[in-house]
This record gives sequence, C-alpha cells and structure tokens, in this order.
Amino acid sequence: MDPGITSGVAILDSRGNILDIYSKRDMTRAEIIRHILRFGNPVIVSTDVSVTPSSVEKVATKLGCVIYSPHAPISLSEKRELTKDYCHSVKNDHEIDALSAAIKAWKHHRTLFSRVDDALKKFGRQEIFAGIMPKILKEESPNIEDAIREFIEKERQPIEVEKMSKDESIQRGLIEKLQKKLIEKQQLIDSLKNQNILLSKALNEIRKEISRLEESRLKIDRTGDYQELENSLDYLKKLRRIESKGYYPVIELEKIDLDLIEQINDGIDLDGRVILVDQKEKLSLLNDRNVKCLLTLGEIDSGIENLEFPVVQIDSNMLENFDDIKAVKIDYIEKGLADAKKSGLIGWLKGYRKRKD
Repeated sequence: MDPGITSGVAILDSRGNILDIYSKRDMTRAEIIRHILRFGNPVIVSTDVSVTPSSVEKVATKLGCVIYSPHAPISLSEKRELTKDYCHSVKNDHEIDALSAAIKAWKHHRTLFSRVDDALKKFGRQEIFAGIMPKILKEESPNIEDAIREFIEKERQPIEVEKMSKDESIQRGLIEKLQKKLIEKQQLIDSLKNQNILLSKALNEIRKEISRLEESRLKIDRTGDYQELENSLDYLKKLRRIESKGYYPVIELEKIDLDLIEQINDGIDLDGRVILVDQKEKLSLLNDRNVKCLLTLGEIDSGIENLEFPVVQIDSNMLENFDDIKAVKIDYIEKGLADAKKSGLIGWLKGYRKRKD
C-alpha cells in the first residue's frame, strides 16, 4: 500500500499472482479496506519504506494483518526491477510503489507460504490458509503443524464472541447513531409529505368555502335588493292609503343631497310629491323632479325665484301622522298653492306653466 493524496494499492495472492492494482485520489481508509476485502482475506499489509506510515498501520490493524516493512526504503532501481514484468499493468508512480512493496513482502515470505500450503494439504484443510497465516507470521505457534492442529481444535470448540475493540465499539456506535438519524430524517420527510397533503386539502377546502361565501354574498346582495324593493312597495301602499283619506303624504328630508334624491326617486318616484325640508340649501336640485310643492314651516325665504316648483307655507299643527308618515290635508295644500299663485311669491311660475302645458 502507498498512502498519500493519491493512494496506491496492489494485491497479490500467496503464490505471487497479481489480483489487482489500483489508485485513486482522496481515497479514505474505509474505501481502501472495502477495496481490499473484495479480493479475499488479507494476511500481510506492506509498505515500500522502512518506517511504517501511520495510515498503513491503521489499515493493517483494522484488517488484523501483519505489517511488512523493508529494512531500508526500496530504491527506484529496485522498484524497476521488481515491477519490470508488470509495466503494462501500472498507470502511475503510486501503483509502482504499492506493487513494489507487495512483491517485496511476498518474496520475503514465499518460502513460508509454500511450507504452510504443503502442511495444509496433509491435513486436507487448504481453505484455512488465510485464517492460520497471521498466527504463524506472528510466531504464536512453535511450528506450522502445531499451529494447524491448534486452529482446527479451536474450530471444534464453541465459538465465543470476541469483545469489540474500542475503535470498533466507537464505529459501531457511530453507525447506529447515523442509522437512527437517517430513520428520524425519513420519518420527518414522511411527516412533511403528509402535512403537505393535508395543507393542500385544507387549501382546497378554503377555496371552496371562499367560492361558497362569494355565492352567498351575491345571494344576500340580491336578497337585499328584493328586501329594499319590498320595503319600497310597502311604503308606497302606505302613501296610497294616506291619499285615500284625503291627505297628501309628506316626504321629509333633512337636507337636499343628490345621491339621496336619486335613491328616494328610484324607490317611490318624487313626481307629484309634497316635500318638507329642514335645510333650505340646494333646493334647486329638485327642479327637474316635478315635485308638487315644497312645504315650509316658517317664513318663506328670499331667493326662491330660481325654483321651478311652488313653495307653500303651513303651520306645524297642519301636519298629521299616519304610520309614522306625516301628511297634510289635500284642501290645505290646494289652498296654499292658490294663495301662492295670487301673492306672486312663486318665482317658479314660468317653469310651472311649462309643466302644466
């Protein structure tokens, strides 16, 4: 293995066959380990320098491998010699360094590999080569055959679960935390999706409610129009009843206002009506309404010559109430109109004659 910004990895089997040569920039330790394990169970991790880099040590520890470091750094000329038969397989210096280290380690241990392989053939257990090699390389057994017997004996014993190392425990805990967070995030996503669906439904319901209220408002407006019309008809009926009793109904106005006049005219029609106004301003707005007359309870003001309708002075005791509507006897009004004509106090005479014509 050649660590660095760009890491190089070369993998050989126990017979010196090249299984893989690989390099990649910014490759993490976990990526290196996963890549190695794709090809089997490693027994030795090697480097091309005499002082083992810490990253190589960490990979070897994770894999449970023996580390091989040469007594002196492998020289450039030796690297060329070691890799000359594989120049077509390497792409860069990192792969050359990794392959040189792997070949150097294999050559150093090939005799041992061969002896172990022969001994395993006697036992008919070649498949345990990767499992037994670390013990032999670490010289934990006095000889190869004893190591094989001990390994086979342990296989027959109940398997005890080894305690995880501190690093493994931390890594396992980290993985569990990340998995928990992933589940929580997924649950949050699902919850937000459900909320989105509910909000969409609520929005549709609100839109429907707004549409319903708009329709209701239109109905209310129309109902209001009908109610206003109905009230006008009721008022007209009251006016007719008053007239049938020999009275002129009096339309009371606090002041003359164009909008108000339009509204009243639309409801009951001011043509031929008797009007009583508190304020005497803007009386000329009644000129084109063809009213019968304007009543006044006080002295007739000057400046009425611009009016095109008669002004009749009456006493307050002449006013009577029928269903909250004031009224004056027809005789009083007709006499008042006659008196007004005789006295010449009607500046509206010219217009009045035009209307009569």
